[in-house]
Amino acid sequence: MSLQEILHYRFLGNNVGAYLTCLVLLLFGYLFKTLLSRLLSKLVFRFIRKRAEGVSEEQFQALLIQPYPL
Repeated sequence: MSLQEILHYRFLGNNVGAYLTCLVLLLFGYLFKTLLSRLLSKLVFRFIRKRAEGVSEEQFQALLIQPYPL
């Protein structure tokens, strides 16, 4: 059984290639979201470092990542 045959194998109405594509896109989105959020929080911290003297960069990131309580 070749790779092409495996990718075209139908499972629950979709082929395996479609499932793999979906999985790769979800992983890419998650990694992009986490990396982008960390980069943006570091950039924002550089701008407000003078006004937030008692807060470290790690504490600032933890405060940004925390969900807002309703």
